[in-house]
Amino acid sequence: MLSLRIMIVSPTPEGLRQETPRRIGDLLRDMEMEVRPGRAAELEATSITSRSEEVRPGTLFVALPGTSADGHTFIADAARRGAAAILVERDVGGAFDVPLIRVSDARKALARLAARWYGRPAAELELVGITGTAGKTSTLCLFEAALIAAGTRVGSVGSLGINLDGRTLDRSSYTTPDPLLLHRELARLRDGGAELVAMEATSHALAQRRIHGLTFRMGIFTNLLPLEHSDYHPDFDDYVRSKTLFFEHLEPGAPLIYNRDDPVTRVLIPYWRLNGISVGTSNRSMVHLADTVTTATGTRYSIRVSSPLPRLAGGTVGPVDLDVRLQLLGPANRMNASLAAVAALCAGAEPREVKDALARFRPPHRRLQVIYRGRFTLLDDTVGHPDSISAFFDVVARLRPRHVHLVWAVRGQRGEEINRQNGETLAIWAERLKLETLVVTRSDGTADELNRVDDEEYEAALEPLQRAGLEVREVPRLEPAVLAALERASDGDLVALLGAQGMDSGQEIALDWLAARGEVERSGEATNATAP
Repeated sequence: MLSLRIMIVSPTPEGLRQETPRRIGDLLRDMEMEVRPGRAAELEATSITSRSEEVRPGTLFVALPGTSADGHTFIADAARRGAAAILVERDVGGAFDVPLIRVSDARKALARLAARWYGRPAAELELVGITGTAGKTSTLCLFEAALIAAGTRVGSVGSLGINLDGRTLDRSSYTTPDPLLLHRELARLRDGGAELVAMEATSHALAQRRIHGLTFRMGIFTNLLPLEHSDYHPDFDDYVRSKTLFFEHLEPGAPLIYNRDDPVTRVLIPYWRLNGISVGTSNRSMVHLADTVTTATGTRYSIRVSSPLPRLAGGTVGPVDLDVRLQLLGPANRMNASLAAVAALCAGAEPREVKDALARFRPPHRRLQVIYRGRFTLLDDTVGHPDSISAFFDVVARLRPRHVHLVWAVRGQRGEEINRQNGETLAIWAERLKLETLVVTRSDGTADELNRVDDEEYEAALEPLQRAGLEVREVPRLEPAVLAALERASDGDLVALLGAQGMDSGQEIALDWLAARGEVERSGEATNATAP
């Protein structure tokens, strides 16, 4: 048996390391592998990484295949840096004075390495997976809040970080972290007393097998929209195929709660013959949403569960009617809250606990978030898709402001086509709402390399606005762009900060501007800015 001993380094900015050695033969047991040359049994490794720049003497380097970069091309670099051994999934040729461990799938091998290193924490947790194009984060936060209200020790993994009982333990640059970080955090949540962990599963994570080996007791599917991640998926069919990998992670018979109002999921879930629980405004939905009233301060509606829902612990709950009052705006948030409510009921929460939790819930960061309501309203939302832009402006229209001043941060590193369609959607709404101010920014100097807007993406976003004859003010940097809109706001107006990662700092810029004028008070992260 192969007996290379390793120590794993989670590839995080903090550089956290485990110092207890493990035998790679134990970690990769039940997987076929080939070692060349056959002297690995004599070696110890001091760390493991999939990034060649992190290799130091004694590291086990895992060469992961990729689209923009293939780890196999960095094998020579890893060897020069002193790698103790290198895990590959294909014949790389050449002569290296380093043992090569060949497996059939390096990504799956890395996931198995990580799980076994951290003591397979997922086996001691109930896992709930949440996927879809839009709404994953809001649904996760609402579900988490309902379970906390029910007294469940709950952890979460998503775009807002790693949380335990609503308290942030760590931030991650990825919605679904790489396997080393993911299993480290699952172990941390387990050791912290979590009984259930809810996690977002992106199409990238599914395609790259980051969650290989995990099994979900329950799933939530929010929607499936075209054009998303067109930088990564060559077409919508490929995107759908990646998303359907989620089904492989569902425990047999696991309930899958889904949005029946979405035309794709309405067809997809029944086609796969899964244990689907449909939620929607149609009378044909298993969970029917009705009697919706939207105001400037929130949403009122009813959730009608006509048939008993399965409990994860056994038995059923319902039928039940919930009269829901949300501090959230718009039909999209109504659906997110409803998916979360049904999932919470299945996970053991009682109807009253769910209803009260939804009523108390405040919008997650940058998810249709009213961050100031005074002489004007300041609304912040992270969007990067035509559908989410339309959902945002639908809410703005319902608020009936006197004038609308918009700052739009163009989405970077997602391709020209989705930015072109974002621009077309924005142009339609700009005409409909008669925007008073339209500022477009690339967020130069603010967006990191992963979200930097290239010239082609920017022009693709701008062209529909120009073609529509709109008066567009182009401001390359984020701060002056935000200030350009704020300075034009008057009583009864609405200022909208719109954009994905490029707008992440916009809220802080706006609140600092308001504080300097005495309209809000700020102390560290605190503010007294009013919200609905």
